[in-house]
Amino acid sequence: MRRNSKSSFYRTASLLASLAVLASAATANAQSQVGSMGSVPEQDEGADSEALQTDPIVITGSRIATPGLTSVSPVATLGSEEIALDRSINIESVLGELPQFTASFGGASNGADARGAATADLRGLGQNRTLVLINGTRGAPFGFRNSVDLNSIPAPLVERVEVLTGGAAAIYGADAVAGVVNFILKSDFEGVEANAIYNITEEGDGDEYGVNLTFGTNVGDGRGNISGYLGYNNRSPVFKSDRAFAAPERNDDGPITTRPLGGTFSLADASENAAPFDFSAFGGPADATAFGFEDDGSLVPGATSSVLSGRESLIIAQERLNAAVFFDYELSDAVELYGRGTYTRTESVDVLPPVNISTTFLLRRDNPFLSDQLGTVLDGAFNRDADGNLGGDEAALLRVQRSIGEFGDRETETVRNQGQAQLGVRGDLGSNIRYDFYAQYGVTDSTSTIYGEGVASRFSQGIAATVDAAGNPVCIDASGGCVPIDIFGPNAISQQAVDYVTSEITQTRRREQFVSAFTLSGDTESFLTLPAGPVSWAAGVEYRDEEGTNNYDGLNQTGQTFNQGTRANFGGSIDVWDYFGEVRVPLLADIPFIQELNFEGAYRYSDYSTTGGVDAYKLGGDWVPVNGLRVRGAYQRVVRSPNIGELYGATAGIPLAAFANDPCQNPAESGADPELCIATGAPAAPYEQDLAGAQFLYGGSADIVPEVGNTYTVGAVLTPGFLPGFTATVDYYNIEIDNAIGAVLPQATLDTCYIIVQDIDNQFCNRISRGPNGQLTAVDSSDINVAQLSVEGIDVVAGYRLALGGETLESIGFNYAGNIVLDAKQQNGAAAPVIDCDGRFGGTCGLEFARAVPKYRHRVTTTLGLPDVDIRGTWRLEGAVRDDSPTEFLVERFGPQHYFDLAASFDVAPAMTVIAGIENLFDNKPPTAGSNASNANTFPTSYDVLGRRFGISITLRN
Repeated sequence: MRRNSKSSFYRTASLLASLAVLASAATANAQSQVGSMGSVPEQDEGADSEALQTDPIVITGSRIATPGLTSVSPVATLGSEEIALDRSINIESVLGELPQFTASFGGASNGADARGAATADLRGLGQNRTLVLINGTRGAPFGFRNSVDLNSIPAPLVERVEVLTGGAAAIYGADAVAGVVNFILKSDFEGVEANAIYNITEEGDGDEYGVNLTFGTNVGDGRGNISGYLGYNNRSPVFKSDRAFAAPERNDDGPITTRPLGGTFSLADASENAAPFDFSAFGGPADATAFGFEDDGSLVPGATSSVLSGRESLIIAQERLNAAVFFDYELSDAVELYGRGTYTRTESVDVLPPVNISTTFLLRRDNPFLSDQLGTVLDGAFNRDADGNLGGDEAALLRVQRSIGEFGDRETETVRNQGQAQLGVRGDLGSNIRYDFYAQYGVTDSTSTIYGEGVASRFSQGIAATVDAAGNPVCIDASGGCVPIDIFGPNAISQQAVDYVTSEITQTRRREQFVSAFTLSGDTESFLTLPAGPVSWAAGVEYRDEEGTNNYDGLNQTGQTFNQGTRANFGGSIDVWDYFGEVRVPLLADIPFIQELNFEGAYRYSDYSTTGGVDAYKLGGDWVPVNGLRVRGAYQRVVRSPNIGELYGATAGIPLAAFANDPCQNPAESGADPELCIATGAPAAPYEQDLAGAQFLYGGSADIVPEVGNTYTVGAVLTPGFLPGFTATVDYYNIEIDNAIGAVLPQATLDTCYIIVQDIDNQFCNRISRGPNGQLTAVDSSDINVAQLSVEGIDVVAGYRLALGGETLESIGFNYAGNIVLDAKQQNGAAAPVIDCDGRFGGTCGLEFARAVPKYRHRVTTTLGLPDVDIRGTWRLEGAVRDDSPTEFLVERFGPQHYFDLAASFDVAPAMTVIAGIENLFDNKPPTAGSNASNANTFPTSYDVLGRRFGISITLRN
């Protein structure tokens, strides 16, 4: 799938899905209604506890089934009604609005190794510390950080999202350090539901559409159910040139330029002739040290450059096909079979500007592509013989720096196929014991093909051209079918030469995960009942095997490409046996000021094949002093062993330019130590940095050890009897991680070396590489055990729904979800000072990429229920932030950003619902910065870069 192309596979899928929608419309014959409950906290037993009592259920954060929706750990819930009103196609857009989440990889992460995948990041502690569950069990990871691609979970299939924050490693194992996101899917469905969604920006671009079909039926006189889902989605790209704020990209001095499309040329060794190029015949200087071509093709003295950032992706193109099947069947009271199978095929295209080169070549007088004008300018520069030896007048050894626009933009097309199958059996062993055994296998295969790349040695061979006896252009070295290349000016390279040099570059990944678990749960009612009730418990064993391989083609492995560097294949496996137990003890009940007092404890021992045995545990409890108030708290020790990527990942790289600025280019402004800069190979300052070709390196390390953390949560759940319909939770959280495994971003690495620590023996100085000219060539951000991460804050979630029963206004509802970050700290090594990260933006505090972390965020909704119509208004606020770098930039602060959305749901027929909406109603543009921006002059993963957009969805049921 190249840009704006459609594969026959997807055309067929789209046609089939569209036919399904039409077929459903023809058979729709029953009424269903879409509500608008909003984002509310979990319900709690209080004054209306009898009405809230249900059969024992299991909620996120525990394996113990309990009556009523109660939780010691804070759990926020987002229902399908809210998701439907957002007309969401990708669930990442829904999570991104919730204040518990920090920006992570997604549709705006151009140039990232995620290759179009979207990940979840709770509390800004990294995607590798947020565990994603599907119906309570692990989702299949797509990469080597154990992250689940949220694109594999289509939003229309989600019944609700349960978000537990504050750590859950004792319950679910590693990766749940920051918390858990549990996607409860529509796995027990009866009937047929067809849905079509279309969204588009006010600019007329970035359109996305999806068609979805959900169906199911009960079988065996209601003893079982089979449900299925089919969906097709398409998202069009948006480029930086499509938004005025995004292109051209700028630093504090002006537009960011790159090597010119026409080329800049100079002598390879300037000492041979300090001023060799004579433009006097054309009204220019007689002693130019360089010459180049403007983008319009004109020859000029001196260096030239081009501005190409507008050609990059702002939003990555994506097509996706999803299919799923779920079943459960009760063979007897003691045996119920259940399972699921899911499949996702995703294609994404990420676009970056053309490759660029800096190389030397022998230019002979008989080069067939020398124009008369250029021959005159170069006449005094020929100081070598035809073989390149000094002392002649037939050739010159030149250096050329050039962006090769003739190759086209670099387009990375990634095709990802992911499947997961699960089979389980559960049931009752008597009246007080329940068992659950399941096994599941997930596999993700992805292939990334890079277009616009090629073989650098062929290019070098082709630009050294001459003529044969007949006067035809040929290569000086004609071996291997060499095609001579004209590089003098933009668009000069012939198509035959392009075909000779270019080559598709491929990378393949395979990620496999097998999980099996056996759990017993129950209570002691049959043999031990405390004054406050029986003890509830759960215990079990889990085995997990993780495998992954990453392979590059031969050109990548041998470093023969232009801008991909040298890549090494890698692979590895990790298996772990987990043994866990959990208990809930009712200590006291039904006495003054203690209607309930419960204790919870959990313990998990994990035996890893790579790092040995580690353990995690949880101690918590909740207290109900009076009806309508529950106080809760928990302490957890969390342990995370390094994953495949962190242990086995070979060093790879992506372009550095979008991630860093060299502090040594102007120490007077940055605060860098000038002597340290020179000692590490930097040129004498000030100088203009050239990051073209420089790499942001990432990978793993066999020296990484497990990280250990402590999490604390204390909160209250309020459901006052005097205000029916009102619920609220307030929770304090504190997460501290020692020996945290992380990739310190390039800017933080540079700042730590040159500005903060200023010690050449510091480990971060050793991670910086410079070329012979002193320019940065690479910054190594491979994983290490960072000294400490910590985050502290307060979550407030409240909801109120008032039933009015009027003829024109039936109900009104308010929902609030807010997060206050009290403190966030990061320490990049024991020798480095602790960095305050709360209320900051930039790369110093970024674990994976630069982003904004406001001290305050909220999402507020107001819903009006009218006859057959629900109207919802949403106010999203991203609080003010300031720069996190010690370097003083032109823009040091972003003010608060307000986004307002409006949506309405119409029951236009008994079995038809139409939802229409506007996002970013007042077209709030993202805040922009210069040198300290992340990408596109802003932070695309943190702020809305699309602007005002409109959408509609139609749902039909029978």
